[in-house]
Amino acid sequence: MEQVRDGSAHGGFLLTQVATGSLRSERLGASSMIAVCRPGHRLCDEALLTPESLVDVALVVYRWDAEGEPLAQVFDHPARRRDRPVHTTGSPETAIRLAADSDHVALVPEFTAHRSLRDGDVRLLPVRLPRWSVELRFVYLAANATRPGITALLDALPHLRADLADGP
Repeated sequence: MEQVRDGSAHGGFLLTQVATGSLRSERLGASSMIAVCRPGHRLCDEALLTPESLVDVALVVYRWDAEGEPLAQVFDHPARRRDRPVHTTGSPETAIRLAADSDHVALVPEFTAHRSLRDGDVRLLPVRLPRWSVELRFVYLAANATRPGITALLDALPHLRADLADGP
């Protein structure tokens, strides 16, 4: 957001933060939180998983802000093995890499896992997390509102919203 404010970037995408002052923002949508794991993980073929199903699994949760902490706590079940704590990270990419390269299960925003799901690096697990989502916004400096790149992105927002809603 600082690069947009200081003019070194004309616009950018934000997760969950609110644009203030001279910044304008347009909501793209909300991306649901999903659970992913590496192909071949022992949970891949399960029909439905609950937080209790994951008590003995290494788990990493993308913590986008303070709002993400309750999600991690849902999975910090009393029966969870002490050697398998729920880890949090500020980077969805880190969580996805841990899931792809090890036995971790990662809870991340759906749009952040799109490429890894498409490329087969991770598999979607049937853990429904309907209450949790991450807000995505396009932010730009009000003074840049008429720049060709900004107007092109603003014109494309309906298509971007539709793509985000469709998911991977």
